This record gives sequence, structure tokens and C-alpha cells, in this order.
Amino acid sequence: MLSQQAGNQPARVRGALFLLVASVSYNLPLAIVNAHGVAVGRNALIGVEAALMGFGLLLALSGWRAEMTRWLLMIGTFFVLAMVLALFRQGFDPKSFRD
Repeated sequence: MLSQQAGNQPARVRGALFLLVASVSYNLPLAIVNAHGVAVGRNALIGVEAALMGFGLLLALSGWRAEMTRWLLMIGTFFVLAMVLALFRQGFDPKSFRD
């Protein structure tokens, strides 16, 4: 039913639906691969999460409105904070940026 409804929607709505489903269910395929095949490490999990966050940011920027400026500044502030923490810790920890 969701695929029938999404077929008639603009690309941004289909992208948001994909992002929602992927964000909720990405752990299942990683767990199956980890249990029955290749060991999935922390970096693979963080990579998937980074890809989902990047896709979400791209999706948000595709529907840019002026009132979104504050949110973009907040995301930029968190990024700068993660870089400052990496500088003081003398190494980049992707978990701190993810959190």
C-alpha cells in the first residue's frame, strides 16, 4: 500500500519515505550479515548511519526554506563541536559526531 501511495508522490516524498524505512530497519540486514557471513564492525554501522544522515540533509536542503537557516546553523555548530573535540582528543571519533 505504501508503494502505491508513494508512486504518485513527488520525489521528495518518496525520498522521505525511503529514509524513514531505511532508518528504522537498517539494523536488521546488518545483523543478518553479521550472524551468517562477514563480521560487521563498528565502522560499517557508523558508515550506514552517516549515509542516512547525509541523505536526510540532502533531502532537507532540496526543500530549502528561509526558516530552516537556524537548523542548518545548529547542525554546523554540532559539526564544529565534533571537530574541536577531535582536536583536543588528538583523534577523530565518529561516535561523538553521531551522538
